Amino acid sequence: MLKPLSYLTYFKGNIKKSMSLILSIAFSIVLLGSIHMFITNSINTGTIVSRQSERYTIINGVEKPISEFYLNKIKGNEDIDQVIPVEREFIEYMGVAIAGSCHYYKLNREDIIYLMDVLGIDYDNSQIPLNDSNKLIIHQDILVNNDLDIQDTYEETIDHNLLTIDLTFQGDYLVGFVPKTIDRNERHNTYIVIPKEGKLEEVNHFLNSEADTNIAVQDVTFWEEIYDRILGDVNNLFDIITVVVVIIIGIGLGISTYVHYFQRRKEFGILLSIGYKHRSILMRINKEILITSVLSFVLGLSILLIELTIMNYFIISDEGLPLFEVDLALLSKICFIPLFTSVFSLVPTWVLLKKIDSISIIEGVN
Repeated sequence: MLKPLSYLTYFKGNIKKSMSLILSIAFSIVLLGSIHMFITNSINTGTIVSRQSERYTIINGVEKPISEFYLNKIKGNEDIDQVIPVEREFIEYMGVAIAGSCHYYKLNREDIIYLMDVLGIDYDNSQIPLNDSNKLIIHQDILVNNDLDIQDTYEETIDHNLLTIDLTFQGDYLVGFVPKTIDRNERHNTYIVIPKEGKLEEVNHFLNSEADTNIAVQDVTFWEEIYDRILGDVNNLFDIITVVVVIIIGIGLGISTYVHYFQRRKEFGILLSIGYKHRSILMRINKEILITSVLSFVLGLSILLIELTIMNYFIISDEGLPLFEVDLALLSKICFIPLFTSVFSLVPTWVLLKKIDSISIIEGVN
């Protein structure tokens, strides 16, 4: 025989109420989880685009070529391995929630070989095109993201030259190269500064301390500040939305649960009259609410994982983008919904139960 107020008995007798509660919490979890995944994916996209700043730093003349005085200081620094003059172009890289761009560099063929080695790109150097052949070597994900293929023609954004996509590569850095003759004896607007192993922080400090108003040092901090400005406000807005949704859902479902248990006060009165103690009834009510919250969490997380799988394998993987992921930050946020719902449901129900008098409840309802 099923015990009074067992969850199975409760569920069978209150299917509409139970399902509405479970679905409300579950879809709130899906809503917040989806927003979090999109924001995290955007942050990951930005991080990948600028990841090469972990291996080298770009210095750029703002209004004119970088002065010879500054260049000589850089070249004389014992922590710096190479200072390579480059011309820089941009190619679009469209994320799920943000639009960005990746760099590709025009530089001497021998410098491309050196730079690819610095970035850990495994490549057959003999396949790299000759200087001034107007051929582009680019990361496979950038190619896929722009719906391009090998031997396609790409028109540059700034110079509007037509480049032939010659080769692609895989690796951790979204970047590209165009072999071009660059005179190292001339002054240029843009240089790649490559530190010796383990000296990136010292080199970045040196570059920033010696830079004048004409020089932009695009190091790790530079890129972090850009993405903080772009995504910081969005992240703050998401945190506010999370708090508002949790409070509204918690209070709304708490009131709904209180009304539901108030309508069941005759049942509680009967249980009290046949010998059940307040504590025993309260524990069974707690069990109902907690099981409902757990089922809601499991359902919401399951739907979220299905959404993640569909997005990753049917959409994202074909766009050359980082995959959606479920991380600890996401789990901690969606856990608040069933937790707050339980609290807002339990407290008023406890108050209700303390006011129940078995005889008056039975007589009053009849």
